[in-house]
Amino acid sequence: MTPATDGQLNCHTHTHAQPAGAAYSGRSYSAEGVVVVPLNERIPAMGKSMDARLQPRSLQIISDSKQRENAMPLLCELSKGTEFGHYKEEQWKFVLLAGDITLLVVSDGTATERFLGCLLRVGFGEEDAGYGMMLVSPAARGLGIAKTLLATAMKLKPSQGLHILGMCSELGAPMYKKMGYKSVASVTKVSAPLRFEPDTSAAPQLSFELVVWPEGATETLLRMDQRVTSLDRAHTIRAVVAASKLLVVARERESSHAIGIALARCDANALVVGPIEGDERCVLPLLASLRSPALTADLQLDAISVLIAGHDALVSRLVAEAGFTVDFVNPTMTFGGVPLPGERSGYIGLIHPTIG
Repeated sequence: MTPATDGQLNCHTHTHAQPAGAAYSGRSYSAEGVVVVPLNERIPAMGKSMDARLQPRSLQIISDSKQRENAMPLLCELSKGTEFGHYKEEQWKFVLLAGDITLLVVSDGTATERFLGCLLRVGFGEEDAGYGMMLVSPAARGLGIAKTLLATAMKLKPSQGLHILGMCSELGAPMYKKMGYKSVASVTKVSAPLRFEPDTSAAPQLSFELVVWPEGATETLLRMDQRVTSLDRAHTIRAVVAASKLLVVARERESSHAIGIALARCDANALVVGPIEGDERCVLPLLASLRSPALTADLQLDAISVLIAGHDALVSRLVAEAGFTVDFVNPTMTFGGVPLPGERSGYIGLIHPTIG
């Protein structure tokens, strides 16, 4: 399927190598893991005057990890004034290094370069891809920047595979729908004070044990993730494990068979849990283990948060029994409304809105 591109900025999409420092000629050129595509049509802002310095002039496709890291200061600046205004280098570094990532940015092309918009594409093997961190500077909205970024990202590796928006904001959902995306699931963000003690009065006797960082945990997670998502996320999973502070596995007592797993990382003052995979019965014990003082005493955190994929009954239990509150509910969308693959009942907590 081909994405709709109505209303986007016009740009040439073929590549043509030029020497470093060459003037824009209306063709794209590449160097050191960066492809630069001049935006050859100046589109006036819709019904508003616009500072010429904010005029979109080039789209950069950055696949090299070092170049992505070099872009972090400008990404942090772009974050200001958006729904990701809290994103600093720590948060950007995590998502920029979390697997097969391509960063797309629209720049104003001035000597004091400024990013006007960005998007991340994460590859899941050769066929499937996820998209997220779609940010557009408030001063540059209404120019088709978001459409240009997404349409370009979708064409980087043309295929009949899945195009996934792991979590869509209210601001972006109308545009995604116009481009052919449809809601296929929901994501609920829940959070709680880290030290809150859950109500265990009605908790059944556990038929499994919880083990912190057991031997072979990464391979266990890789197998479970492949089963519940049916996506090739090995690159991403290994990167997320490397960035995580805590990992807990739920194992059956008699067989030691893994039936649940959860990872957690630090993000500012919060313990962010994800992914969570496996048997839903394990989730509350896994979360209780992760937030225990024995594991978190030295981390200087005061909150815990999870992005729950569907599982409405579980969300209700987290609120009623574990002191969580619902922060928001947003849709997961796919191009054409293609259902998400895998045994989705076992995919419980997302890693990140972009990564899924």
